[in-house]
This record gives sequence, C-alpha cells and structure tokens, in this order.
Amino acid sequence: PPPSPLHSDKRVLRMELSTVSLSPSEKDTSHSHFTLEMSADWIERALLNHFGLLPTILDSGRIEEASHGFMSSILRLSLLWPFNRDDLPSTIVLKMPGVTMANEAMEATMEGMDEETKEKMNKVGDTSMNVMSQMMHDTEAKTYSLFTHCSAPFKMPLCYHSSPYGSDHPAILMEDIRGASINDVVDGFREMQLYSIVGEIAKMHVYSFETDEWRSIKFTKDPELLAGYSIMLSGFTAALTKKFPDHADDLNLLSKYCVSDPEWWIKYEKTFENPDVVSVLVHGDMWSPQFLWKDDQLLSIVDWQLVHTGSLTEDLLHILSLCIPVNMRERLTKPLLSYYYQKITEIMKEKGKEVPFTYEYLEKDYKETLPLTSCLALFALSMWSNSPVLRFGSSLDESRIAEEEKRVLSIISHCVQECKWE
Repeated sequence: PPPSPLHSDKRVLRMELSTVSLSPSEKDTSHSHFTLEMSADWIERALLNHFGLLPTILDSGRIEEASHGFMSSILRLSLLWPFNRDDLPSTIVLKMPGVTMANEAMEATMEGMDEETKEKMNKVGDTSMNVMSQMMHDTEAKTYSLFTHCSAPFKMPLCYHSSPYGSDHPAILMEDIRGASINDVVDGFREMQLYSIVGEIAKMHVYSFETDEWRSIKFTKDPELLAGYSIMLSGFTAALTKKFPDHADDLNLLSKYCVSDPEWWIKYEKTFENPDVVSVLVHGDMWSPQFLWKDDQLLSIVDWQLVHTGSLTEDLLHILSLCIPVNMRERLTKPLLSYYYQKITEIMKEKGKEVPFTYEYLEKDYKETLPLTSCLALFALSMWSNSPVLRFGSSLDESRIAEEEKRVLSIISHCVQECKWE
C-alpha cells in the first residue's frame, strides 16, 4: 500500500536535513538571511490546494542540470499520489531564496580591487545581496502567480504555488521539465536555437501588448543596491582597464556615461514611464542556463527573477552579448532583429491587430539599449569569472574566461561606436 503522509517532527526534520545538506549554505552560513528549511507537510498541503489531492513527498535532491543558483536554492522533489491522473506530476521543483553562491563570487571579485573599493563594497555588500535576493524571489513569485491557473502564452514552467518572501514559507513550487539539457555559456547557442528564442521573445511582447496585468510586477532597485552595484562595476572596470589597456578608452567612456553614476540606472528605468516609449515584459536575465532544450527544441524558459518593464531588445541583446562568439553576434544581429519583427507582425496580424512600432523604431531601441547591455555584461563577467559558470577547475578555465572577456569588450566597443561617445 502507498505510504501515508507523516505528520511528525521527524519527518519535518528529515526534510530540513536533506535540504540543508544539499544547499550551498552548508559551506558558509554566515551570509544566510533565510534558514533553508521547509516542512514536507506544508509542501504537500500546497499541492493539495492546487491539484485537489494530497501527495506524499518521497525524496528530494539538488537539480544538477539547473542553472547555477546565484540567488536561490533549487531542489527536485519526488511525489507519490494516492492514484494516477494525467495532470499529476511525479516530480516537481522547489525553489527558495538564498545568496551564498552570489556572496562567494562577489568576495572573489573584490580580491582584485583596491583597498578603498573593497572597503566601500564591504559596507553595502551583504545588505545589497540580501535585499536583492528578497526582491528577486518576490518578482519571480509574482510572475508565476500570473499563470498559476492558466498556461503562459510563451514557454515557461507551470506553477503550482508561489509565496512571497515575507510569508511563512517563501517558496515556488513548479513544473519539473525532465529530459531537458542546457547549453554551456561559452559553447553558446546554435543558430537554429537563437531563432527559437527570438520567436518566444516575440510571443512575450505580444502578451505585453494584450494586457497590462504584468505591469503590476515592479522591480524597483533600492538606492543602496544601486550604490553597491555602481561601486562594484567601477572597481571591476578599473581592473579590466589595467588588464586590457587597448580598451581603456571604451571602458572609461562607459564608466563616464553609465557605470560610475547610480542615478543613470534610475533615469533609464524612468524612460519607460513615458507613454511615447514602447515598453514590454522583459525577462531580464536571459542567458544559457535559463533555456531548457531537447536537441534544438526549446522546452521552457526558467528563472523569472528579474522580470521588469523594459525595452524591446533588452533580452535579445543580453543573449547576443554574452552567449555567442563575437563574429556570430556581428553576423546574426540584423537577421535576428528582422526575424523578430516578422514574427511579432505575424502573431499580431493573426489576432487582428497591428504592431505598435515600426522596424525603424526597433533599430532605434536597439541602439538606446546598448549602454544597459554593456553594464549588464560587465556585471555578468565579474560574477561568472569567479564562479563555476566559467571555472570548472580545469586547464580550460582561463581560456573560457578570456572568451567571455572578448565578448564583453566587443559589445562595449560596439556601444561606444553606436552611441558616438567621446
């Protein structure tokens, strides 16, 4: 007979132990602002509310094929149901906030900075990461809550439950996409995969024009967070300038116009409050591990922690700047922009509507988004260079980092040229 759900302290303790033992926080709990324990009974009751049946959690384990978990802990839970039904999953994903890996990468990045920058970062570092973790969890929980009782019109996992950070159980329970693979960021995407991604971005933007419900998701950056972000990027930019003196002019110009000014981020975000500026739902963190594939078939897009209102080209530019070689980016940028406009035109036409912007506007949007893309690429490089994203602990680590540095320096140079900075 199937086991009955257990309602004892031992069962709760077993879940706590399995969670903690699989969590990055085991290594260093000094940065932990959230104890990674979750009652199995609570999870089962949350699933009861969604499915109308009470499952039993049989096992839990870390998802090896998941993304690198900078700001969260992700577990796969195996379930047993009282009887079979087509909509009852045998496994689900449990996602909880956590910052240990991000803090470790941040500390490693700071090692290459001067003492003054380190001191500034130490004052805001832990607080900024904790605030960021809370905001990211709440943003993703709100995003999934839009589709708790219906499927999204673009590829994302089904959501069974989402709770905000301030609740008793801040967690997201979602569909487990089994049999999927992710691409390594240095290996990048194949051309066919890029076109599949652009097709999904077009669907996201059509959804953006059909409803304003998503605009309730606000990812407002905390001033202290922006200050820490600016300090860190300034220090990393200075380190890159020493390492690549041939790129000093471009890096100094990016620092002058964007990096060193925390107010720049606020001004950029306020741009999209203007009704004359076309704004859409932006994923905000599109890079290799966020896309789950079966061969070249895109199964799902995950990690919706940085969703916000933004530009038409932000998500695409993030991919092009970090996830493919420079020569591929230069060759495919215009064809991909054209394909995006073609796809969104086709989908809108099927719905009896017109695209609310011209292709010329799209090209203008692309140029105006490049400064943001360059700053985000710098931040990604600073974190990835000191984490398992690029460091496998092998002789290839330095060449992997060098490839990402080449990509980031190239997009910054492209930005400076397109913006005509001097």
